[in-house]
Amino acid sequence: MDAQEPAAVVASMREHISNVQLQRDGCSTLLQIGGPDGSGACKQAVVEAGGLAAVVAAMGGHATDVVVQTLGCDVVGGVLATYNEAREQAVVDAGGLAAVVAAMGRHATDEEVQRAGCFALRNMAAGRDARKQAVVDAGGPAAVVAAMGRHATDEEVQRAGCFALRNMAAGCYARKQAVMDACKRAVVDAGGATAVVAAMGRHAADVELQRAGCGALETMGMAYFGCDAFQQAVVDAGGLAAVVAAMGRHAADAKLQRAGCGALQNMAAGRDARRQAVVDAGGATAVVAAMGGHAADMELQRAGCDALYNMAEDSDAGKQAVLGAGGLAALAERARRRAEQRALQMQEQREEAERRAQASQQGQQGLQQQLTAAQQTNARLQAEIAQLRAASQSAQASAIDRLVDSSSPGGGLLSVAAGPLTHFNSQYQGARRRCYSSLDIWRAAGPASPFGTEVSMLRRLWAEGGRGRQAGPNQDMLPMGFTLTRIEAIDVPASDRQAFYNLVEQMDSRRSSGTNPGPFNPIYPGGDRTGEKAAVFAQLRARFLPRDRLQNQNIMLALHGCSHAVADNVCKNGFAVVPYRDEPWFGRGLYLTTYAECACRYATGEFKEQPNPPNSAGEHVLIAAFVAPGMVYPVSRKPDYARPSNLTSSSKLKDRALQPQFNSHYAFVSAANNYECMDGARNGAVMDYDELVCGNEVQALPAYRLYFRAP
Repeated sequence: MDAQEPAAVVASMREHISNVQLQRDGCSTLLQIGGPDGSGACKQAVVEAGGLAAVVAAMGGHATDVVVQTLGCDVVGGVLATYNEAREQAVVDAGGLAAVVAAMGRHATDEEVQRAGCFALRNMAAGRDARKQAVVDAGGPAAVVAAMGRHATDEEVQRAGCFALRNMAAGCYARKQAVMDACKRAVVDAGGATAVVAAMGRHAADVELQRAGCGALETMGMAYFGCDAFQQAVVDAGGLAAVVAAMGRHAADAKLQRAGCGALQNMAAGRDARRQAVVDAGGATAVVAAMGGHAADMELQRAGCDALYNMAEDSDAGKQAVLGAGGLAALAERARRRAEQRALQMQEQREEAERRAQASQQGQQGLQQQLTAAQQTNARLQAEIAQLRAASQSAQASAIDRLVDSSSPGGGLLSVAAGPLTHFNSQYQGARRRCYSSLDIWRAAGPASPFGTEVSMLRRLWAEGGRGRQAGPNQDMLPMGFTLTRIEAIDVPASDRQAFYNLVEQMDSRRSSGTNPGPFNPIYPGGDRTGEKAAVFAQLRARFLPRDRLQNQNIMLALHGCSHAVADNVCKNGFAVVPYRDEPWFGRGLYLTTYAECACRYATGEFKEQPNPPNSAGEHVLIAAFVAPGMVYPVSRKPDYARPSNLTSSSKLKDRALQPQFNSHYAFVSAANNYECMDGARNGAVMDYDELVCGNEVQALPAYRLYFRAP
């Protein structure tokens, strides 16, 4: 991120406050920089540039515009997505709370405004007591309860609402004796308990909502000074049945079980009638089941023990219910596990002390031996380096001659990496090839390469890979300053190459023999009324390579950016579709791109915010692969996004399997909108980057390593 970018956006918003479209764009850009997925530094940059005040001014100046109000609430919630006291205070000082509550009140029927508003209030109330009180004073509880009541079927509103009410009721309790908890009172008086119970009943299968609901009921009934009325309000609203039902339906979820035990513990405290109500609702059975199902969770075990204690305290009926539910056995098991845990900790401490004593005795002798060995190793390595330097010049001179046995029909040489070209195109059938692994076929500072066909093809792919297909200052330098230094041919195992050929030929045969439409020639689910998908596919089709030996399948070159360690593994073992930790945005599969600049930003680690180190020559690496995309599903805003107008929202394809009967997904993405899919191909627009997602790792055959230096 350019440090000046937030300041420039804020300045433009201030200068053109009456321009609603500019205010929308400004809010969208600030959301992309400092939203939920932005780093702490990015969020801070938005705050320091005056972004919150600009957003609040936009919301005030365009109070009737739903898009501005939604984006404004999203920015407030996004800036607070990670806890930071200073940023929380900045939201209060800028009037962000009042703006969010006002937006929810004015646009009560709009689900997106209510979702964003509940999300913002949830994050604001997660902070310190003073900020919880500020949310309450701004009318947060009433706004959330109203949203939940009006949009009872919307799971996102209900989920965010439950979390918001939980956070509002969780703290801010009075520190003077006999004074009620102001935040809890506001939540309960606004109908918070009733709203949470209704949400839990309507969306019983949503485990995250049930978890939030149990947590909200737990915090509303937490036994601070004078909380008896709050506990009773939770019971009167049907909280007992809701919690017991949630614990029974989602027995495997430890967080939900923990919150459920806490809620039952609080409701069983105090009055005998309420304690009996907990027992009658099956509370003892639910707690014992939770303790048995999560025996290793010490926090849950403590909450369960406290809940059973409250149910049995001063009540013969309660004691009998706890015993009948197996409570005594649960308590005994918890005590046994606690004793075992303490014994194990003591044993580990003794063993660690013994290891340290032994290491101390051997340490001095070992250090001296290591020093002597290191000196000997260093001398040997220096001698070997000198020998390798002397041999490298003659080896480099003869390497190209050993690489290929004969010329291609066009007069150039082809390495074995070009196998798919010769296999699927008769123009190259006469060439014989042999390649030694890890051998350069082109260097920026070297002589003209004899592998003209491959080198020209790869350098052209590189040169056309700038953002928006912009050209760099020369063929080998991209606009962002990434510079191509050398190209290396990859000699993959023959079995991998044959598997790729077999897959391509199988897909070609299936499509050629199938009906259209049919199992191997599917149509787009949801159709393509705007023609956007056809236009996106046309741009992909322009990158297909010649293949006169195939009828209905195509091959192309695409790039994959990664670390050197991953590249080594890919060259040795091929690509693999592995589980993603960050929920792949356009479906599960192997991600590639035809934009070199996009791949470079993955290779350096920029997109993952985990830098990948260069090699000793200061180079990073891309894998260029021959790809068989097969049946391609082009991604578009409609019908692939639930909220097409929200340009930073996630697609329906996120972390899902590929569309049935399609082999790949293909999307154009926009850097200005959090790298989400953008429409416009049907109007001739050239998007920033693209993403090609292959469902089967065999669809991509590693062929070349492209080494480059970052600016």
